[in-house]
Amino acid sequence: MFKTDKQKYLLKFLEKHPNLNRDEEKLISDTTKKLNNPKVSEYRELTSMTNELRKLSLNHNLSKDGRILMTKLHRDEWLFGLLYNLGLL
Repeated sequence: MFKTDKQKYLLKFLEKHPNLNRDEEKLISDTTKKLNNPKVSEYRELTSMTNELRKLSLNHNLSKDGRILMTKLHRDEWLFGLLYNLGLL
């Protein structure tokens, strides 16, 4: 997926899931702003976002909607990580 696809996905997720807590909403909005910068690596930014969601989960501050997002990003991260490390991206 392209950066704009991920941005649109995150923004739609934010709209469709009103039960996100403030930390999760802030994390999503910050990530979409960072993805606007053409010099930012999409893979690294989404990995950072997934790690932040994991930290929230460890502190028991992750909502059910946040858990859905973390699961989706983790699945995508696995595939992109494999392609990235093989030098195909």
